Amino acid sequence: LMHRDIYSSILPAVPADMASTLAAIDTFIEVWCAGDYDKLDSVVAENFERISPLASSDATGLEGIKQVIEALRTAYPDAKVVADRIDAYSGGAVIQWRFTGTNTGPGEYPPTGKAVDLTGLTTISMENGKIVKEYVRFDVLSWMQQLGYTLQAP
Repeated sequence: LMHRDIYSSILPAVPADMASTLAAIDTFIEVWCAGDYDKLDSVVAENFERISPLASSDATGLEGIKQVIEALRTAYPDAKVVADRIDAYSGGAVIQWRFTGTNTGPGEYPPTGKAVDLTGLTTISMENGKIVKEYVRFDVLSWMQQLGYTLQAP
């Protein structure tokens, strides 16, 4: 019992209203899937920052993330993001997600017509009920290979 009490005393306190964090994340994911960008205004802070493995999908501010989502949804009109797991904590959450879509639209690369199935991990930071930071990680090489690109020696 002493071990349990010591361990529990060093864990961060769970906020009383975890529902607002989860609701913001649900709305954020919904926008990635449906493209209703106006819904972001209620869940993303003006000083939002997105850091990802690709500089082209980094974003600053509410308008920046809208542009990133719109570009992805243009390149992958059938884009779908599913949260496989959400671990919420005081001040944010860690999301394990799966992205699927078919590259039929114009984007950073010419459309390949190929489907992709990616998994990744995102850390979200929240302030005053809004998302202020999104730190995204996924396997870029796997994504490129699924699109049909290959590595070439220099």
